[in-house]
Amino acid sequence: MGKGRATWRDREFQIMALGMVQRTDEFAGTIPYTDDGIDIPFKVCDTTVTFDAALKAPNGSLIVVECKRWWKPVPQDAVFAFQKKIECLRQDTQNNVVGVLPVRRAYNIGALKLARRFNLVPMHAEHNQQANCSVVYYVEWNTELGKLSRRGQTNISADIQGRGTLTAANLRTNTEIP
Repeated sequence: MGKGRATWRDREFQIMALGMVQRTDEFAGTIPYTDDGIDIPFKVCDTTVTFDAALKAPNGSLIVVECKRWWKPVPQDAVFAFQKKIECLRQDTQNNVVGVLPVRRAYNIGALKLARRFNLVPMHAEHNQQANCSVVYYVEWNTELGKLSRRGQTNISADIQGRGTLTAANLRTNTEIP
């Protein structure tokens, strides 16, 4: 994304993805980097790069989110571009940075292989899910089996009318997030 701010459906997807990332166990305790955490610019590599969303972890790490609300599968070029932005951010801030890449549709196989190599978190989050029950699942290219596999899923439910409670069950077990 450039210097502009997302609008309408794209912004809705960013807000939904940011909320889902925050509700998973591995990103518990994160807070928006600034303001609402959406469309956050950083000065890196002698230019300004805007991430769709950014969070701060309790240990000081940054979590940056690049949303792809595309109808087609996300290609490997998009993963390379996201990784380069993350690498510039790491170098210029001297901080640990975790990248999360929520998509609407799917990833192509090359994109998943790169996500695994770069330790990015590929996440599938359908737009227009019901407010009281959302499902996010994680996918990866399994090098041992030579095929796509689900690594687990997070089921998020919320009672937004009554008590305002939120429950999240994270079934993903094999990811290390600083």
